[in-house]
Amino acid sequence: FQSAKASYTNARESYEIQKQQNDSNIALAKLDVKFARMDLEHYLGKELAEAVIEKAKEGGEVDFEALCGSDELGGTARQEKNKLENSVTLAREELSRAEDKLGWTQKLAEKQYVSAEELEADKEIEARIKSVVKQI
Repeated sequence: FQSAKASYTNARESYEIQKQQNDSNIALAKLDVKFARMDLEHYLGKELAEAVIEKAKEGGEVDFEALCGSDELGGTARQEKNKLENSVTLAREELSRAEDKLGWTQKLAEKQYVSAEELEADKEIEARIKSVVKQI
């Protein structure tokens, strides 16, 4: 009887420990979901984050490419998108200027008003900027 009673007590204590561990894991998971939601709202903006969450709840796939073009895009995603678009615009403008300069340098080189080194330097600058534009 004493052995059975000790086994019962041991099992009961193990059960309580496991139950507390499960409760702790559930509370931690709920916090993880809450923080993930806050991060999503911070990144996409509250309205768009809600739409994404609802679509995910329904089991639908989220088209993240379409989100980029959404007027509802907000938060840091909008800032990052604007920053990238500005970088592309600036890089293209820089390429246009480099191509224009190279064209004039080539014309001057034909008449031997500039050295071959200057022409090569302008060609290298134009090639470098083209490479940067392709990466963007």
